[in-house]
Amino acid sequence: NKDIKQEIRKAIERWAPVLGLNHWSIEVSFEPDGANLGYCRSWPKYFRMQVNFSISTIRNQVTSAQELEILVLHELLHGLLNSWPDVPQHKPTIMYAGEQLTETLALALYKAKYGDLQVVYGVKPLNLQSARTLAAKRGRRGTK
Repeated sequence: NKDIKQEIRKAIERWAPVLGLNHWSIEVSFEPDGANLGYCRSWPKYFRMQVNFSISTIRNQVTSAQELEILVLHELLHGLLNSWPDVPQHKPTIMYAGEQLTETLALALYKAKYGDLQVVYGVKPLNLQSARTLAAKRGRRGTK
């Protein structure tokens, strides 16, 4: 648990400046159990973000340090993308499109920083069906 928490915090420190979040308050919390690997809420007007991670779910579903870092990046991107006003994010089509956009950006940024993802992460570019599969795997009930 301590290692997972430490790796998550390190990944946030690595990616916050890249995403322009240096001046944001990023609160990180951990829950022992949870349906989601992680989730994020943000208040861009106040440059504030809360990111929560489920330790047991991560331990059971995340298989590599690279996948953990991509998860952290994914949640930070949610904090930025969820800040769009007046978007009905609770609708399934919007939710899946948002997941697809967030995961595609996370993978692209990771690939730009570290190189080829196919060897590291073993994923193909997302389409709507794979976004639905990813959302189901991550336990998404919608964005918060």
